[in-house]
Amino acid sequence: MDVQQLEGLEALERNILAAGVYNGLSLTRYLQVSALTCTLYDHLLTLRYEIEFVYHGKFSYVKGLYILIRYGIEASLIYVGFIISGFRPKLDVELLSYVPVLWTCTMVFSICTNLYVAFHHYTVWDRRKATFYVLLLCLVGTYVPAGYFGIQAVFDYREAIVYASIIDQCAPILQPNSIKEYWACLFAFDVLAMAVIVMNSFHRPFAQRQDVFTSLRRDGAVWFVILMCLRLANLIISVFARPEYIVLVVFNIWSLITITISRLILRTEGFMKNKPGTVQVWNAHVGGFELSRFVSYP
Repeated sequence: MDVQQLEGLEALERNILAAGVYNGLSLTRYLQVSALTCTLYDHLLTLRYEIEFVYHGKFSYVKGLYILIRYGIEASLIYVGFIISGFRPKLDVELLSYVPVLWTCTMVFSICTNLYVAFHHYTVWDRRKATFYVLLLCLVGTYVPAGYFGIQAVFDYREAIVYASIIDQCAPILQPNSIKEYWACLFAFDVLAMAVIVMNSFHRPFAQRQDVFTSLRRDGAVWFVILMCLRLANLIISVFARPEYIVLVVFNIWSLITITISRLILRTEGFMKNKPGTVQVWNAHVGGFELSRFVSYP
């Protein structure tokens, strides 16, 4: 630990209550509980659709991704809640090992979410292998550097997080640049994927220009814009927030991502199971995959 970190530790212990550190850590704790509550509540709301569309019928990779995303993020939120709550044993400086666990969960669930994005558009776009391979290339091109920066962030945070015994919490005193680069790589995939989707839309024959936007909406572009905005929020917070607020809403974003992607998968699986004969995955008249039609599902 260098001089700057030692000075930060002394200042943190001396001013932990006067500075905003205590407030930031307390807000993070309570917002994490709200994130877990929202995720579990949404799971209860959609449980009957999950039983009908996921557990019945032939198992597929999409159903596997759903189970991993839905239950994996819930388990991660429970673990994080246990770590930052007052119900676990007393912390010490060695408990910083939860930082690699947190990074691993973020990486795994981000990859699973974006794999579903690639599979979804592969299905919607008449199973065009070129589109699928381009999206996979974007995934590899962004997640390889993200993995490097993520590992670097783990080591940086082990040096930048200190144990504040006065409140029995681990508090960051520095904001490493590696975490900003990590979130930038994850956001880059969403931008590239959206660019590929828009470019593919222009290959369809349309009578009017506004038909392009109608096609994008029917292909589920709104869902993926929401996911992109959520990851953009992570990037903005990592750039502008103070160290004690860096994970303030990260867990809420986890919750919103799993709710969004889980409901999208359930809608798609429900359509594939109960699709009416007059609606097709590709139809020259409707111009795409009409997600808005199965309003009877979650």
